[in-house]
Amino acid sequence: GTGSRKLTSAQGAKHYKIEGSQHITGNVTSLSITPHMHERGTRMVAWAELPSGERRNLIDVPRWDFQWQPSYRFKEPMRLPKHTKIIVEGYFDNPTSKPITWGESTTDEMCVLFSAYTNDDEHLLDDPVIIR
Repeated sequence: GTGSRKLTSAQGAKHYKIEGSQHITGNVTSLSITPHMHERGTRMVAWAELPSGERRNLIDVPRWDFQWQPSYRFKEPMRLPKHTKIIVEGYFDNPTSKPITWGESTTDEMCVLFSAYTNDDEHLLDDPVIIR
């Protein structure tokens, strides 16, 4: 997953933004992505910056809902070359008098984008396996 563990927002913050990124170390084919935040998340946006400079949007969840967190499969698998940078932005509102901090509990927060992908060097998509 790609995300940020550097999360501490002030009390009363609105539309507080955090950003995380990760470089892809080999040629991959992305099949699906799953965004994940907790109850104070309001929006998540992610994109891929290819070494050529091209930007490919991966997801934009404009109204985050903790109760609805599906995985999103791409209609067509997305090939991403080595050295692509995946960037994730998460936005949060904090109406409480306590700061938001990173943590596993639902009362804490996080911003993570999980990805299901194959390494192109393994050729896993070349000959599909048929299970009978």
